[in-house]
Amino acid sequence: MNSFSEKTRKLLSAILIISLLNLFFGCAFQVQNRTIPLGAPLIIEKNNVVILHIGPKSFQLTDAKMVYPNLVGNLAPYRPPIFSSAKINEVHLYLSADKILKLGEKNSTQIPLVDIQKIEVVDIDIGKTILYYTLGAAVSAGLFVLLVAIFKESCPFVYVYNGEDYAFVGEIYSGAIYPNLERHDYLVLPDAIGQDRTVKIRITNEVREIQHTNMTELILYDHNPDVQVLTDKYGQVHTVSYPQTADSAITLNGVPLGTELSFRDSVSYSNFAMGGTESLVDGVILSFTRSGNADTGKLILRGKNSFWLDYTLSTLADELGNRYEKWHLDQKQKSRETLVQQSLDNGIPLKVYLEKNGKWEYVDYFNVVGPMALKDDILSLNLEGIQGETVRVKLEYGFLFWDLDYAAMDFSPDQSVSVYSLPPVSAVTQTGENMVTVLSRDDSLYYVQPVIGDQVNLTFEIPEVSPGQARTMVLHSKGYYEAIRDPSGTADLARLRKYRKPGGLIEYSRDHFRQLLNQE
Repeated sequence: MNSFSEKTRKLLSAILIISLLNLFFGCAFQVQNRTIPLGAPLIIEKNNVVILHIGPKSFQLTDAKMVYPNLVGNLAPYRPPIFSSAKINEVHLYLSADKILKLGEKNSTQIPLVDIQKIEVVDIDIGKTILYYTLGAAVSAGLFVLLVAIFKESCPFVYVYNGEDYAFVGEIYSGAIYPNLERHDYLVLPDAIGQDRTVKIRITNEVREIQHTNMTELILYDHNPDVQVLTDKYGQVHTVSYPQTADSAITLNGVPLGTELSFRDSVSYSNFAMGGTESLVDGVILSFTRSGNADTGKLILRGKNSFWLDYTLSTLADELGNRYEKWHLDQKQKSRETLVQQSLDNGIPLKVYLEKNGKWEYVDYFNVVGPMALKDDILSLNLEGIQGETVRVKLEYGFLFWDLDYAAMDFSPDQSVSVYSLPPVSAVTQTGENMVTVLSRDDSLYYVQPVIGDQVNLTFEIPEVSPGQARTMVLHSKGYYEAIRDPSGTADLARLRKYRKPGGLIEYSRDHFRQLLNQE
């Protein structure tokens, strides 16, 4: 594995400091600009509890400060509160199990920022949102672009009421940024049925965009308790009985992977973490052993888009300046087929290939899912024409555009599943308007969320689960959204013409990344 240069490490550490400031001192999506000298001691807000996780042990870091390049504080035993009425935001920092920290005097503990492997932020103010970032010596692209969360331009956020408050679970119809790209979305929800046998879901607009939701429904799948149920992008339900992780996994550059894709652990694969900043196209090649000469394989993937993708799109829009509005209108007038192909050419969805007769054959793609939460997804692949027991799959996407957490293949046939589709019984907005008629069916009516703060609370009445069965709940929605951008200035057309070609966005992404790395 390639190591980072000292210059790159310093840049990443500096960016982490700025990023942590954003998380400690304000809402992740509405951060004020601050100029703070590098090396100045930074005091973490009192309503943030900083918890260190080192292997199976947990500690609390009190009087925590950031003094570049370290996080310093007093290490104390961590005792989770039994209950608390105060609004406390928790910041969980994960270090590798071989790190040894000792309980000591005030501010006696120094933790190098590069030793932090992951940050988990539980932000009460935005609905107990949990944000994951992989950090440390094996730095992922997520660390590098934590600071660009303030540029987040995404799709509707979905929360589920867990009995205490609304917890963030994911995003819907990500990537449907024009009316022509309106699409269906299927988001697996946690089990959150209240004592009144209702499920309460909140859909919010928290960024600068106009969201158009056509319909929502809750789909209940009653199934064998021994299987997992997932819905693919076509609306087809699949059961996962015997998921097999890959026998081998290598990057597109031929570098072997370890266990990065073997577990659902939020530690994601990134080519940048392995020193790869040269290739325009990123991805992995997975080898599976086919069972029973099956002619179908279900590819299971857990991943998300990176913040770097959002940042790249935002930065490119800014560079278009006074030409942006014309370009945006031109895009809206293109056909759906053209827009989808354009997105594929630029590596935004995750493309899937199968090796047949020694050649890679493109078969399908996973939809964009957004950068805020890892999502489990599935695609059924036709294996006819593949000789022998080995099935090789290539996952391909643009430079730093995806974070991959887990991949597996299931060769078992789909089992029978009982399906119940439930429309909402109420859909009340923040102003008290009931949108249940608008959101109950796929038609020409839309619930529109034009400004930050717009939200709708959906309520679904849930029947009892079938005897002897487990239940999976999926939010089925359909819609699109449009980002609000107002770039100004004169575009450097001579430079931007370089990127007006298939794959131009990927090249722009890599060039801009190199530019940031090379800044003194």
